[in-house]
Parts: sequence; structure tokens; C-alpha cells
Amino acid sequence: MLTEAKNENRRTKWPVELGPALLAVLTWLGPGDIIEATVAGGNYGYSLLWVLALAVAMRFAMVSMISKYHLCNVHGEGVINGLRRLHSMVPFLLGVSCVVMAHAYCSYMTAAMGELGVAYVGFGNKMAWATIAVAVGLIFVVRPTYRRFLLFFRFCLALLVVTVLGAALWSGPELEPLALGLVGFSIPRDFGAFGVLLVALSMSGAISGSVSNFIYPHLLAERGWSNAGHRKLQQYDLMIGVVFLFLFNLAMWIIGATQLNPTGKSVSNLIEIPKVLEPIIGPYGCKFFALGMAAAVFTSLIGFAHCLGGLADRCFAVWNDKPSQGAGTVYHVVSISAITTSLVWSTPGMPGSLQMALVVNCAQIVLVPLLAVCVWTLTARKEFIGEQYKNCWWENLLMAVLTCLAIYGAVGAVRALVA
Repeated sequence: MLTEAKNENRRTKWPVELGPALLAVLTWLGPGDIIEATVAGGNYGYSLLWVLALAVAMRFAMVSMISKYHLCNVHGEGVINGLRRLHSMVPFLLGVSCVVMAHAYCSYMTAAMGELGVAYVGFGNKMAWATIAVAVGLIFVVRPTYRRFLLFFRFCLALLVVTVLGAALWSGPELEPLALGLVGFSIPRDFGAFGVLLVALSMSGAISGSVSNFIYPHLLAERGWSNAGHRKLQQYDLMIGVVFLFLFNLAMWIIGATQLNPTGKSVSNLIEIPKVLEPIIGPYGCKFFALGMAAAVFTSLIGFAHCLGGLADRCFAVWNDKPSQGAGTVYHVVSISAITTSLVWSTPGMPGSLQMALVVNCAQIVLVPLLAVCVWTLTARKEFIGEQYKNCWWENLLMAVLTCLAIYGAVGAVRALVA
């Protein structure tokens, strides 16, 4: 993407200037969120909603801390350069993680696009529709521009508001159980093919993120927000983006709780979700809702390929103590290979997008403790971020809580995956 620098001295009309969080949120919001929120709502009603609220709060806090270092550190450097100050191998490990996770994310996004194409267009097969999604995705990542991504993602956001939020409101949520679920901290009994621990931890991984949290400061750099003068604007941007992330996940949860939980039914793949809404929105409404889901999946496909490709380029450049090439060789190798090799997972006999999403999002939690400790160190010590912006007592307490939760989640994720 081309960096769009802004004049710091002019007065910013912040609603117009917002954008990085929109790109980040629609990248984060994929089939993992869609499926897992619906499964949780269908299997457990509103009782696990506190996991959703906690995961979103964790993501906001962690990404905000990462962004604070990116914008406010005394060295005038990006967060990846800061990680190198902790140890020269940290950027390398993060870069390798970007390469691996780019393929993992794109794999189940591509599989999901294939499943949706077969189910709601009415002809072709999963591999054919996945190939079409990959071909269109390559148009975006081969020659990336910030404005092209932003305009397309804004269109997809409008589509999601109409389809997903509209369907959730139409389904008639129960407000009192919903409110109790957000603050109840209850753990229901296992139900369905996936245990409650796996669903909860996978959902936390899908929403709270790990390597994908570094997508946001990468987008800040591409937008041209690079110093403390952009901090207030960045906080508005992230706050609005995270609210949308919460609302979309909540909408899918409501659909599961209202349409699946009373009947004891569940969903085993992505294409079954619109079908559960057919009694209230009709067959054409189902197809329109599926179009909204496809928009969420496709923005994640191209968003992860582009952003993790650019982040990998930055990580390896910092590790080698060389300037980043931006959309150079490393970027193109990672982004293009992530999309194209993901087609392997759409061939017959491969797992469905639900199984892949659960495993990938649960596995990524293992990385969170290391990244949490690194971010905490960078933002707590004045030799890294400076005296003015170093963490105050409550920010250190917050990072301590996040680190403990990350360690607990990582241990639980390993146990859930091994079991």
C-alpha cells in the first residue's frame, strides 16, 4: 500500500480521517468469528457472552498498547524496531509466525469462500469457487493501494451492517438474558461436537488475536500516522473499530441463541448459518445474508494476505538491519503464496472451514504470552518509550492481567488441542 502522509498542523476532521481500524477489523472478522459466535450462541445460549466481551476488551487494550509504542516512543521507530531492542531474534520469530499464520488464515478463508459459492450460487464446486476468490484476491494484493482497500472495505462494512446486524435485530434478541450473559461469568456444560473450553479459547483467539494484532500499527504506518500527534486520532479510530467488531460478533451470537438454542440444533459448517434464518427472512433473504458473510470472509482473505505479507517484510528487514521494501519481494512472496497455496485446503477430503477455524484460532493463542510480555516491557520502561508515555500504575496492572490471561489461555489451548 502507498503511505498517505497527513499534515499534522492542519485541523483533522477525524470522522473522515478514520480508516486503519476499519481495515484491521474487517481483516480480523472472518469465518472464525462467524462460526464460533454462532456455535457458542446455539450451544450455550447467552451464558458465554462474557467471553466475547472479555476477548474484545483484551484486543482493544493490547492493540492500544502496541499503537502507543508505535506512535509515542522516543526513538521515532516502529513497534517492530522496538521488539528488536528486546532481542534480535524477536522480529525474526514474529516474521516466521506471519508467514505461517498468513497461510493458515488464508486456508480457511478460501475454503469458506468455496463453501459459500457452492451453497448459494447454485452451480460449480468448492474448488472452483475457491479458485475464483483467490484470483480476485490476487488483484488486490499484487498491486496494493491504500485507497482501493479502504473504498472496498467501506462497501463491505455497509453490507455487513445491513445483513448481519439487520438479521440479528430481526431475530428478536432477549435483552435481559443477553445482559446477564455479558456479566455472568458462568461456564455451562459441554454441548455438541466441540467442548466448551475449546469453543471459548478458540473464540478468544479469533477475537483477541495474537500476531494479527500487529496488523493495526502496520496499517497506521501505511496511513501515515507515525508520531504522538496522531495518538488521539488513533484512539478514536481503534475505539470505533472495536465497537463494530463487538457488534458483529454479538449479532452472530444472537442469531445462534435465538434460532438454534431453543431447538437444540447446531451448525457444522458455514453454509448452514444462513439457512437457520430462512423461517424469518425467507430464501432470498438467506442469499442476501450469505452475501454479507462472503464479504466478511473475502475482506479477511485479502486483508490477512496483504497485511501479514507487509508485516513479514518489515520483520525480516528489521532483523537484518535493512530498510523495509514495503510491497517488495518479501511482501509479494508471502502474500501471493499465502493465497495461492491455500487452495490445497479446498480440495476434496480436506477438513471444513469450521474445523480449520477452531484449530487455527485456538493454536494462535500459544503466541499471545510472549507478545504480551514484549509489549508490556516496551511500554513500561522509559528507555524504550520515554518518560512521558511510559505506563502508569493502572496500565501496568492491566498488562499484568492481560499477560496472566494470555498464559492461562495458552495452557488451556494446548490442553484442548491435545485432548
